[in-house]
Amino acid sequence: MSLMKRSSIVHTAHRNKEEERLINQGLVELNIQVATFRDLLVHVGGSRDGPEMRERIRRVRRICLEAVISTNTALLPHIKMCVAEGTIVDNNQLICLYLLARLLQRELEKCLRLVSSLPMDMDEYFEALSKRPVSAGIGNMLTQIVLCNTGRPDFNVEEVASIQKDKRELGNMMDDMADLLPREDPTKAVHGLTSEEQDKRRWTVRRKGRKPLIQCCFCNK
Repeated sequence: MSLMKRSSIVHTAHRNKEEERLINQGLVELNIQVATFRDLLVHVGGSRDGPEMRERIRRVRRICLEAVISTNTALLPHIKMCVAEGTIVDNNQLICLYLLARLLQRELEKCLRLVSSLPMDMDEYFEALSKRPVSAGIGNMLTQIVLCNTGRPDFNVEEVASIQKDKRELGNMMDDMADLLPREDPTKAVHGLTSEEQDKRRWTVRRKGRKPLIQCCFCNK
């Protein structure tokens, strides 16, 4: 093997490890952001709910979706190329991304129901925000667009439309991921080597019937 070819192989291996490290880092960050998004939604309608909370929910929601998009863009092309070439590929990162996307999908559905049923008056918040010095940053881009418009749109209407758009975009990405997810061999179900039955029903945990403790106490009296 020539020195140039050996150097090329080492460089490719190093690049693959660096890409894998960055994807793992992105998955960890996505996990944190989805958990933050879920925790913020818990407070909607509660004592901590308010314009600032709704604005933070919007920002974290967008961060979550952008994290899915960037990780999906970095991961899927390589997997598709390996599948096309018939190369065995490790799908652990894709499985993690798909599961995190499913969690985000559920939280988006919850967010849509909460925003629709519990709208928030944001006029005073945006009025006070317009008097503050303008801060740079992508996170404030949508807010600045709202503030610059003379005919200020309804925040809740815009939020509902934005969440619905995020749901569609996320659903399309998940469909692409699902096509590349590993599939179990249906013949394994005959030998009990899979978590699914041959008729595609999920297994259920069977527990022996136990009498409640309070019932036992009454029986002893």
